[in-house]
Amino acid sequence: MKQVPSNPKLVMDEAVKIINFIKSRPLQSRLFSLLCEDCGSKHKILLLHTEVRWLSRGKPLTRLFELKAELQMFLSDTSFNLKDRSYDKTWLFRLSFMADIFQKLNELNLSLQGKQTTVFQACNKITAFKRKLNFWIICVSKREIESFTLLSEFVSDNDLDNVFEQLVQHLTSMRACFEKYFPEEENTKLKLNSWIHNPFLPTLQKPESMSNEIYESLLEMSSDTSMESLFKTTSLNDYWCRIHDEYPILAKMALNILFTFPTTYLCETGFSTYAATKTKYRNRLDADLI
Repeated sequence: MKQVPSNPKLVMDEAVKIINFIKSRPLQSRLFSLLCEDCGSKHKILLLHTEVRWLSRGKPLTRLFELKAELQMFLSDTSFNLKDRSYDKTWLFRLSFMADIFQKLNELNLSLQGKQTTVFQACNKITAFKRKLNFWIICVSKREIESFTLLSEFVSDNDLDNVFEQLVQHLTSMRACFEKYFPEEENTKLKLNSWIHNPFLPTLQKPESMSNEIYESLLEMSSDTSMESLFKTTSLNDYWCRIHDEYPILAKMALNILFTFPTTYLCETGFSTYAATKTKYRNRLDADLI
């Protein structure tokens, strides 16, 4: 999503300028908040976009789109050069799509986070999203956009047919980027090690890279009902750690793959914890709360 096509990129840049026009001026921000309160709006403030946290841009775009009526009233008496954007149906059409697609990317990003997330789970999420992209391309080309909430609501109230092709191009370019960063070859490699994810499958096949001796050990373990009970009651990482003494070679092979960082979540968590020590909270007397 950092490589956004020209038209959606222009909408994104102009949306950020509109938000900054209001949020960067305290008086403007307070007046806009009062206007939203008088109108009984669901939200009373806009959200700032942070370029460093580029995945967060879905929320500011969604908030901007949901407050488009209030934005029209607020900007009508100003000399702001982008005030007409809130009346431009094509611009709002693209904005609603950008808000929806970034929201879906945010959901994907959140699903990949967690201390117990394995490379198998991350691969499954990425594969599912690529399949969704293929499905969305077909749906948008047929004008079936129920998967995009804001876009669907906007199109139901406005007759726009000449810009759907741009959405198809955008989704197609996004699919190409996903294929570039997450090639199918990597998914195939993980499938060859599917015994790690579930060694108790009844159709367990011998991996090509595994010797006969190790495979016999795998068959022995997969036939042990006590091991199967342990597998069902513990996490994947804990299971292979706990059987290390009894099946050291199998456990080592499994842990070499499982201990690979599927995302940067743990690194960023550690950095955030370290950064928190630089704040005022480090001065609290109760060390147990730190």
